[in-house]
Amino acid sequence: MSRTLIDVLREICLGLPEVEEAPAHRMPEYRVNGKTFATLAINHHGDGHEAVWLKLPAGGQEHYTEREPRTSKCRPMSVRAAGWGWSSLRG
Repeated sequence: MSRTLIDVLREICLGLPEVEEAPAHRMPEYRVNGKTFATLAINHHGDGHEAVWLKLPAGGQEHYTEREPRTSKCRPMSVRAAGWGWSSLRG
């Protein structure tokens, strides 16, 4: 049986200390001390897009998007200002 994207993200995130999984927007999100640091967006707007959203540290958005410009973004502005960025899971 093949693993899904949800299975892979779950394995990675739950392998970290103190991480809890909770549902959000019909997808799992991963938290430490009640603060979300990762979530999935699979076909969220009906466009077939698959991405992982990550809470990035100060300066992390710029570093991440410069390193992976084809697959990584930090927008829209409302989530960018909060330190979030996403990476496409299908290139």
